[in-house]
Amino acid sequence: MASTLTIWYLFLGGAGGGAVFLLVLLDLISPQGSLVCVAVRPNRALRMVGVSSSVSANTSIDINKHTNIGMGMGTSMGTSVGNGVRRIPRLVLRYQPQTAWRPLFAFGFTTALIALALATCCLIFDLGRIDQAFSLFTHPRPTHLTIGAFALVALLATTGFLALIWGLHFRPVPRPLVRTLQAVALVTAFMVMLYTGLLFQSIGTGLLLGSWLIPVLFVLSSLATGIALLLIAAFLSGTLFGFRSTILRLLRLDLALITTELLAIFALFLLATPTDSVIQTVDALLAGAYALPFWTGFVFCGLALPLTLEAFMQLRQSIAGSLTIFIALSVLVGGYCLRWTLIGAGFPIFAPAVGMGAL
Repeated sequence: MASTLTIWYLFLGGAGGGAVFLLVLLDLISPQGSLVCVAVRPNRALRMVGVSSSVSANTSIDINKHTNIGMGMGTSMGTSVGNGVRRIPRLVLRYQPQTAWRPLFAFGFTTALIALALATCCLIFDLGRIDQAFSLFTHPRPTHLTIGAFALVALLATTGFLALIWGLHFRPVPRPLVRTLQAVALVTAFMVMLYTGLLFQSIGTGLLLGSWLIPVLFVLSSLATGIALLLIAAFLSGTLFGFRSTILRLLRLDLALITTELLAIFALFLLATPTDSVIQTVDALLAGAYALPFWTGFVFCGLALPLTLEAFMQLRQSIAGSLTIFIALSVLVGGYCLRWTLIGAGFPIFAPAVGMGAL
């Protein structure tokens, strides 16, 4: 079987990556990010007609409230220089989160950051030696583990910057910087969710873990556990009820993900080639050494229970704080048990001490 640190690394990395992926998407499709105009270096004087207000250079204002840029109309800002002439500063678009959304995203990115940091620690300790961990970066090889390690570190750094932007009251940040961070976060988060499935698929040839459905299962589980982290973050930040429609949409998405995950696990068993190793793995999962954590931890806690409770909440279109947290914890238990049972039963030849260093 794989080591306990390996399971925790896969679980925490997947959940953290799923949370960041969903947070960035939510940020991109929601109106919580305001564009702010910052006036810098007045560069020319224009005679303006009907200008009603003036601001000094280097003053930040909300572009949505004070300008009509992009709609063929003049701005309502300028520096008076006398005789009706106003000097118009050059405007630079910058990013500033709305106050109402700040707690949800700050807690969300911070929760994901903690999960990713713990996953990184588990990977380092699981490799056995610090120098072996550093060799992944100083002497990289084109392997799934190396690519995943680079993606994890890049995602950890990017998530840290995004957590700072949302959590601390910095001055408005340049929009290109935020969009770049979001693009890097999306790509690296998806890589972190996907690569572990590809890793075990590549070394599990002839085994149940060699199926093409393994990466699919890992991505689905990562997104579901990522939603669970976001629900916990919303509860801790006190925004669970303030963003009722957003939380219900997340629960609706989680319902779809868990349903797809249930179909994928059935397909994994049905489509697997019945070799001796596959039969041994399936037997260990359904009735053998891993039957208890598989049926109670993954099937019941990770699939059946959240499916039932989330369907109930969708029918009522209401949110209960304790019930939402219970669903989140249940999904997290299921995500951990999925990795524990699949990898433990899928690699019976592994010794208990073998971890990522052997891969």
